[in-house]
Amino acid sequence: MIYPPQPSQISTRSRQFREIENDPSWVAEPCVRGMRCLAHRHHGQIDLLTQEWKQITAPLTALRKQIINMIPDGTILDGVLFGTGKQYDHYFAFDIPQFKNKTTGPLQERITLLRLLLKNQTSIIIPAYYPNQNKLVTFYGTQNLPEYNGIIIKDLLSMYPNVTKSKSVTTSWLKVTA
Repeated sequence: MIYPPQPSQISTRSRQFREIENDPSWVAEPCVRGMRCLAHRHHGQIDLLTQEWKQITAPLTALRKQIINMIPDGTILDGVLFGTGKQYDHYFAFDIPQFKNKTTGPLQERITLLRLLLKNQTSIIIPAYYPNQNKLVTFYGTQNLPEYNGIIIKDLLSMYPNVTKSKSVTTSWLKVTA
């Protein structure tokens, strides 16, 4: 069972943040407001699961159909369900911990795989990564946007964190705070 890891907290004023804020081996992605959700395709269907592995029973027919058409059986996406109106109708896919029943490689390879899979999707979005952009600038750029809750910075060489229980924390993903 794959549980989605939670990022550790890091302050923009910390020594660790200053060390990695301009390091291109760490990338920043926006933290989208919504419901954390794994999308698991198996036996030709999509299960949408909370971070505690509870089924999301809402039909979300159009979104499920796009995910089915996008990924093969045995694949799991990690992301956030969010809405453009009063209901969840979009999925922000920021990672792919499993592809065709196999564990995936380092983050830089997972990003490439996501980009290949997500071409021409209208309701599924992947983050834009700017490894050479200053992470402090990226952080403050998201502060006043209502759809974002700051940024998370990730080590490009890190494997998808193998956590054994819900809400386990990883140090290869860092949630930036002021």
